Amino acid sequence: MNPELEKKYQSHPAHVRPKIAFLRELILDVASHCEGVGELEETLKWGEPAFLTPETKSGTTIRIDWKDKKPDQYSMYFNCRTTLIDSFKSLFPQAFQYEGNRAIVFGLNDVVAVANERVLFTHEQAFEQPEALYGAIRNQMPDAGIVIVPTDKVSLEDAIKSYLFNAQLVTLPDAAGMALILPTEARENEAVWNYLTELVSGNGPIRRLCPVDVRQSMANGGGPACLRLRVVADPGTVDQRFMATPQTLDQIEKVVAEYWPEAIHPDQLSTPDLNAMIGKARARLLEICGLSELAG
Repeated sequence: MNPELEKKYQSHPAHVRPKIAFLRELILDVASHCEGVGELEETLKWGEPAFLTPETKSGTTIRIDWKDKKPDQYSMYFNCRTTLIDSFKSLFPQAFQYEGNRAIVFGLNDVVAVANERVLFTHEQAFEQPEALYGAIRNQMPDAGIVIVPTDKVSLEDAIKSYLFNAQLVTLPDAAGMALILPTEARENEAVWNYLTELVSGNGPIRRLCPVDVRQSMANGGGPACLRLRVVADPGTVDQRFMATPQTLDQIEKVVAEYWPEAIHPDQLSTPDLNAMIGKARARLLEICGLSELAG
């Protein structure tokens, strides 16, 4: 890495650097697995870390940066004359925040803390002014419990890579404390898992760890964030047509095998054939679930 680029990365605040580093590693990793991309060149363009393909001239330049004018976010930038953002919006309409047709915007604090009832589970470097925030929380909830993951045991970079806070903190029955439902990546990170094992062996509010494999969700365009979704439902009051059974799951699997393509190119998104296939798949799924009245 050239000195100017290294200086740029080091200019970011300490709590931002691991997140920018993660984006950088993601770009390099994806490029290394994509045929026709070739070796990337890392440089500065408009004062921002940029990734070019000088060997193949393929694709378009990608830039990443954090700016002090918007301190609560960092972004991945694209050439606004491309259709990349439109493609991302079509494929992931709810997964990301977008800035016009030029950037995907990420919040700094959206994956570094998780809460349940009066317990906040967070990282030591999660917030720019932690003591002010914790003081405000305790002012409103004097009995609030704040569990802080120390940097000397789990770096912010390891917390992000392991999806430690893309988790669900839930209350166990019979006053048994709380359980942390989290991706299996956390178990595979030695530093993270050692800390969590020590955490649940103590007398704190978090008493159980429940790793969940969400790799299939990630492969299908979802990800660990799905663990953060919370829906309270009493099965006894739910329309039974929405309850999965082995029979309906088998039928749904057959529909997926018949209609779901392995991949969809952005150019296919507006084609009549794809729209027709989607319509057929939807109608068949509604029929399997006894919800054909919704097909209109």
